[in-house]
Amino acid sequence: MTLDVSQLLLFGLLCASIHWLVARSEIARPLWSRARGVLGKLLACAGCSGFWLGGIVAGTGWAIPAQLYDDTLRDAWSIHAAMGALLGVVVTPVFEGILLWGLERSSILPDVTEEQDSDLTSVRSHTDRIDTPVDNPRRRA
Repeated sequence: MTLDVSQLLLFGLLCASIHWLVARSEIARPLWSRARGVLGKLLACAGCSGFWLGGIVAGTGWAIPAQLYDDTLRDAWSIHAAMGALLGVVVTPVFEGILLWGLERSSILPDVTEEQDSDLTSVRSHTDRIDTPVDNPRRRA
């Protein structure tokens, strides 16, 4: 089995971006804000969603980060989907963490005093941890 770095980067970008758009973005708020139970937990966890997203991305052939040496199994979509699902569990949270860091560093906030600054941050809370759609009280429906 060989790991293609360029395909792995594309795979991570696709999985993290799709998870962000579906489970964290404001434009998809009507979708994730109403999710309860197992679906709500799945959307709140980047690793859990990464399993399914990784299987879909690798299984459909959008990005295949790992290739097999065996010629008889080289074109088996189910093997690629299984390897993508396992890689998605690790890669999706890592790339989404980088995405969150970039969003925090590039956010544009109005000029305020330091006392008001903690109320206007969009990604970090007063405990300096990343807010998820479930944790963030400003995003609750």
